[in-house]
Amino acid sequence: MAQSLTQYLQSLADASPEQRLTIANYLKKAGFYTGKVSADFNTRLITAVSKADQEIDQLKPFIGDIDRTTYYVQKAKENAAEGGGDGKVTRQRYISTEQTISKTLDDIAKDLLGRALTDKEKSKYAKRLQQEQRKATSDVVTSYTSGGMATSTGGLDEGQFLIDQISQTDEAKANRVLEGYDVMLRLLGGLR
Repeated sequence: MAQSLTQYLQSLADASPEQRLTIANYLKKAGFYTGKVSADFNTRLITAVSKADQEIDQLKPFIGDIDRTTYYVQKAKENAAEGGGDGKVTRQRYISTEQTISKTLDDIAKDLLGRALTDKEKSKYAKRLQQEQRKATSDVVTSYTSGGMATSTGGLDEGQFLIDQISQTDEAKANRVLEGYDVMLRLLGGLR
């Protein structure tokens, strides 16, 4: 960096709006610029350049001098490759197949009903799950920060959904009553 930070900022202040906008866009994609990008010479641009300069200064002992614009472009490409970027959000939707649901359904039915489900019953619950998974509320939403950190929210817990569906059947309710009756009999010493 031949220019000091002050000299570079002065050159940005004297640059055309198009040049400033280009630099601001690079800084935004690199994760330094916050807020809406503009061609104005303002505090957001100054702050973004200052943040980038701090990072460049930390790297200087290892990589030597590097042109600021080159660094902004390189950092923007890294962020894009990592899926990062200020405020980037992705949505993923997973739709199960009847084959992948089958084992889960068997385990849940054994616990709640005390028996295996018929193929027709499995198909019915699989279709219900697939319908729920097609809803936007079941998507896994991942938000990325400028540092490449990701936070995921949402997604449908397929096991819990199936438990809820099967536990609402009359058969499952009757099994719970019978299990409760059996527990009470054991506590009271059985029938005499």
